[in-house]
Amino acid sequence: MTGSIAGIEQEAEAVLGPLYSAFLQEARRTGCVIFEGQSIPKDEAYRRGMAALRRGGRSLDMAEAYFNALIQYTPEFGEGFFQAARIAEKKGALDRARALMAEASRLAPEHELYRAEARRLQG
Repeated sequence: MTGSIAGIEQEAEAVLGPLYSAFLQEARRTGCVIFEGQSIPKDEAYRRGMAALRRGGRSLDMAEAYFNALIQYTPEFGEGFFQAARIAEKKGALDRARALMAEASRLAPEHELYRAEARRLQG
């Protein structure tokens, strides 16, 4: 999540308190992601993240923001961790990539690609 969005969410929580907390809980319960102040379905956030990832270049930051939102709001979704790990590796953040890929592998131990990538990153 970008710093400015995190700041907005903290401000909203401070002002709205329990109401905003309930909103976030409901978003998580229904499988939605809060992105730039909007509630969007998990699958739509994933689709947008993948589209940004395919565009590459400056869109890599947007893809990263979508996958970070997926990690935050749908922490049971291993693919969010997997894609975030791939981006972290591209950006040279290897410790983050290792941690994210390990979590993807933990969430979906039957997923051979996640396990193989986790082993590769661990070296």
